[in-house]
Amino acid sequence: MTGSVISGAGCPYALTWAVAQRAKDGQYCGDGYLLLRDGTEVLAFVIDGLGSGAHAHKDANIGLQAIQSGGQSLLHRFEQAHAALQQGRGAALAGLSFNLKTAELAWAAVGDVDGVVIREGKTADSLLQRSGTLGLTFDGFHLCQIHVQPGDIILMCTDGISKSYRSNRMQAASLSDLTASLLEDFGRAHDDCLVLGLEVRQVK
Repeated sequence: MTGSVISGAGCPYALTWAVAQRAKDGQYCGDGYLLLRDGTEVLAFVIDGLGSGAHAHKDANIGLQAIQSGGQSLLHRFEQAHAALQQGRGAALAGLSFNLKTAELAWAAVGDVDGVVIREGKTADSLLQRSGTLGLTFDGFHLCQIHVQPGDIILMCTDGISKSYRSNRMQAASLSDLTASLLEDFGRAHDDCLVLGLEVRQVK
């Protein structure tokens, strides 16, 4: 599935996005995502409920709902998800903030959720994960900040996507084709899978 362009009035940068996901049982996917825009800031999250099936699906939704009601900072939203998930089995979470004025990216992850920045088909930067499981163990995160460029693609993947995807040359006709091909080629049959892609664009 591909979404519309995310932009802000008077901002020189925009994001297009696409997501590909698959449920292990064909019905309940324990991997989810969320996109929010607050003024000139775009927030994106990928969550992986512990395990798979209906319980993981429920936990993923609990975490995403808590994120929506969180405060302004990424850290506070992670804290809100951690508190909400203490009644469930827990989840891994990756989150990012993208500034539509400056093309500055800040991102972090807790648990086994992967992320890379692709530039000209190759990995230019990687998401730094911190061990833990929201709802069970959360001792903060490592927030990394980088400047991205028009044409860069930001990928966030749950652990249902084999990390060998990083060795793949990231070229496709469209962002939706890229996420779909990563799911098809690197998705594990025994797990829920999700790939979220965001492409940086310059507004003319």
